[in-house]
Amino acid sequence: MFGRTKKHLKDVNMTYWQHFKFVLSCLPYLFFATIFFIIHAIIPGLFTDTASAIVSELDFKLMLNKKSS
Repeated sequence: MFGRTKKHLKDVNMTYWQHFKFVLSCLPYLFFATIFFIIHAIIPGLFTDTASAIVSELDFKLMLNKKSS
């Protein structure tokens, strides 16, 4: 497990704490996307593009981070 962790941190060119901070910065995207997905599941006419837009924004954030490492 620790070997895989070290390899992952090396692959993304981050220290443990940089990685920790970055992952925590992704949580609001996931939280709000989840809320909008649940509401959309109950009432399909609401938030038809909101959750997917949030997921796309998170994907963009992840890709930017990947390019900088």
